[in-house]
Amino acid sequence: ALRVGRRICKRRGSMNSNVLRRPSLAACFDRYCDWLATTRRYAERSKREYQDDVSRVIQYLKERCHIRSATMVRRDHLAASVAHCGALGHAASTRRRSVAAIRSFFSFLVQEGVVRRSPAEDLLPPEREERPPRILGEDEYTRLRAAAYDHPRDAPLIHLALPTRLRPSEHPRLHPPQLRLPP
Repeated sequence: ALRVGRRICKRRGSMNSNVLRRPSLAACFDRYCDWLATTRRYAERSKREYQDDVSRVIQYLKERCHIRSATMVRRDHLAASVAHCGALGHAASTRRRSVAAIRSFFSFLVQEGVVRRSPAEDLLPPEREERPPRILGEDEYTRLRAAAYDHPRDAPLIHLALPTRLRPSEHPRLHPPQLRLPP
C-alpha cells in the first residue's frame, strides 16, 4: 500500500496493490521518476530531461489549470502547456521532447492503472523547425582556409567544400577520379 497524506490507497485491478484512487500529480510524478530510474534504459541526460519536462507540465497544471489529480487532466490542458512553452520561446525540438515526456508519463499512469486512457494519446508535437544553414563571413572563410593550409587531408576538403557548399555527409562519397583539380 502507498501512503498518501494520511490515508492509504489501493490499486484497482493491477498486479501491484499500491495505486492511488485519486492520485495527486506529485505522488504520480514520484512513482514515475522511480520507474524511469529503475526500469527504462534511457541515458541519464534523457531521464533528467524527461523528469524536468514532466515537472514543468505538472507545475503548469497546478498553477494555471488548478489541477492536483492525475485523473482530472485532459488533452486540452496538456496542449495548453505545450503552447505555453512555445510562448516562452522554447524551441520546437524542446517542445517535441516535452510531448514525448508527457506521453511517457501518462502511458506509465495507464500501465499502473491510475488513469484509464491517456490524455496525451492524441497530443500532437509541434512541427520540426527548418533552420537555414549558417553562412560563413569573409573573415571566417579566410581563417578556415589558412588553418587548413598545412594539412594535406583537410586543405583539399576545405577548398572544395566552402565554395561548392558541400554538406559534411557528401564528403565521404567523393572519389579521386571524380575530382578534376587545376594543375
